Formats: sequence, C-alpha cells, structure tokens
Amino acid sequence: MALVAPARENVAYFYQRVTSTTDLSRLGDVKLVVAGPQQDDPSAAARIKATGATAYRYVQSYWFPKGSSFDGLDIGAHPDWAFCASGSTPLAGRTTGSGTVWWFLDMNEQPVHQFFLDKFRALKAAGWDGVFLDRGFASLAGDSYHEIDKVSTCTGQPVTPGATFADAYVGIMAVAKQAGVPLIINYGISPFDAHTPLRSDAWNVLSSSGLVLDEAVSHPRDSRWAADFAVNLQNEQNSQHGGRVIGLLTTATIGIQNRQNVYYGWTRVKLFAIPLGVNTGDAGCTNTGGLPCNQHGLYPELANVGYGPPLSTRPESTQCASGDAIHCLWFRRYEQGISLLNVSPSARTGVISLGVSGCRYVLDLYTNRSIDGGHCVTSVSVSLGPWEGHPLEYGTKPF
Repeated sequence: MALVAPARENVAYFYQRVTSTTDLSRLGDVKLVVAGPQQDDPSAAARIKATGATAYRYVQSYWFPKGSSFDGLDIGAHPDWAFCASGSTPLAGRTTGSGTVWWFLDMNEQPVHQFFLDKFRALKAAGWDGVFLDRGFASLAGDSYHEIDKVSTCTGQPVTPGATFADAYVGIMAVAKQAGVPLIINYGISPFDAHTPLRSDAWNVLSSSGLVLDEAVSHPRDSRWAADFAVNLQNEQNSQHGGRVIGLLTTATIGIQNRQNVYYGWTRVKLFAIPLGVNTGDAGCTNTGGLPCNQHGLYPELANVGYGPPLSTRPESTQCASGDAIHCLWFRRYEQGISLLNVSPSARTGVISLGVSGCRYVLDLYTNRSIDGGHCVTSVSVSLGPWEGHPLEYGTKPF
C-alpha cells in the first residue's frame, strides 16, 4: 500500500492583524490558527481558512481597561459589570505604566452573558470557526491578583446566585456553547496537573470537541522533566480526555529565544503526540515596555512537520548517565519520523532504527541535512550537541 502523507498536525497562534494582504505562509501548514483580538478586517477569518486551517478568534473575559475599549468593551461605561470584592467598589486587577486601570469583569451578570452571546454569534457570522477563551487558569485556579472562590458583592442581575468568580468563568464557556461556537480554553497548564486538574464542569461544557491549551507543556533543559513527562503522557493518552490538549511554546517554556532552544523545546514536547505552536507572532519584542512578549518568530518548518501516528506507547531512552533516568538520549518513533532529544550537557551520537518496513529517506530538520548522504536507510546515526533536539522526517523520495 502506498504511503499517504500525514494530515496537518500542528497549530499556530498569531496575535497580529490579519488583512487581505497578510502573508500567512509564515505560519506553516497548520490545522488551526488562533488569531488575536485586534482583527478589524472583515476578511481575516476567510484569509486564515483559505490556507486550509480552521480559524479561531482570541477572546478574554477576565479583566478590561477602564476608560478605553478592549475588544468591544469599555468597562468604564458599565461599572455595574465590574466584579467587587467588597461593597460596590470595582476591584482593580492592575494599573499599566500609562495609568490605565483594569477592572475585573463580573462574569455572573446577566447583561455580561448577553454581551458575550452577541459577541460569539457575531464572530460566528463573520466566519470564525471557533473562539479561544483566555485566562482560564487565572479564572479557574487563581493567581496573584485575587481569590477566585469569592462571590462578587455588587452583582445586580446574577445568572446564578452565589456563583464564584471561577464558577462564572465556566458560565461564559457555556455561553459559547449556547452560541454554537466551538471552544478552546487557555488553562495555562495541563488539565491533568496533579495539584490543579481542570474542573469536571469545565470538561462537561467543553463536551467532546473542545480543546485545552497547555502553555507549560515544556520547560528549558531538564527543568520539571518528570512532572512534564507525566502530564504530557496524560495530555496524549488520558482515558477520558486524551488528545484534547494543544501546546504553545513561549519564552517562559523555551528560555532564551534562539533556534537551538526552540528546537529543543519543540522536540521535547514532540516526544508526545501533541499539536504544538511556537510563539504568537513575528513582530519582534523590542518595543514592549518590559511587558511579556512572545512574538520572537513562528518557525513554519516545525509547524509543517507531520509525524503521523506514534509507533510506541511512550517515549524511549538510551545512553543514560549512570544511575540517571533523565539525562539520556530520548526518542519517539512515528510512522513518518522520529523526535530525537539529547537531555544532557554532553554531546551524544544516537544510532536508532526507523521502526518501519523498508527504507526511507530521512531529513534532519535541525541541521537541514539528509541522513547518510541522501540514501534510503533503515536506521539513522545522528550526532547531537548538548541540549539539542533534532526532528527527523521520513520520505519515500530524496529531500
């Protein structure tokens, strides 16, 4: 039987404007694109879909700037929509360097539900295939700004009396479902995290088609290796919700942004069958005023990788340091490639069989060179420097 090229596997996050002239080839051949909120061109969704990807639009419901519009809402014009920690005083979440105050949104207000129902329906009518709801971990599990198990003290028209901030976030998820809009939520970490797993009611609202973003899907070098291994295996294979997690590599998970670290982080994640994106754009991060920025580049060649199904149930290792189960040469074989990772401060050479019937032509994406001089091979010998990741792609014709 002739080999069939694997389907698109990866995703892209693009928090820059998409217009009728935007070159989207730099995203790669991804299956899904999450576009940022600054989309004012009515052709944006159609442009993304013309690449063969589904188009999701970023939305958040956590906090909004008082006195200016953010994604269609000036919360200063609706102070009764703000969340209050005591009395009727809106709770401020942050103040920017320019002095703009951001108020937390009371997601349990009936008018707020109507606002989002109208927004989701309008996005659907504009051609968007789904919405990406941000700030899931902050809303459901808490952060340094306020406690998510508190009930607003100034709710005028509650959707659910006594709903906490976290409960109300699930309520906004349900509004997307009501609007008939597929949903991705940004949980920030794995929904299978041992300490803070995703709430069951959130899974119920997501139903069988909703996805969860894990932004902690990797870490630099050997940081959190055992914990990441455990949750990524669950991200891939959980008995109830396996295959529902997508990943994003950012500076927080890559470390210093350079090609070696990006390829290492990407290959580390791709020891597991998880759709993955790198950064949120390519506009650069020189004029961000010290704010977090993940627009260092998009790596379309990684987005284009299609490994196909894995050939083993979990990653394998070889050449481990004495008495050490982490600092090894790690690999995972797939029908159309190998994810090969040197988790070590020392250079290593790996000799690994392809694990498929017959020979293949193999491209080492990190070095951009064909294995064994471009011959058809049944095994590969690859030299990896310290902390290097090498995605290997198979082909039935020379690269």
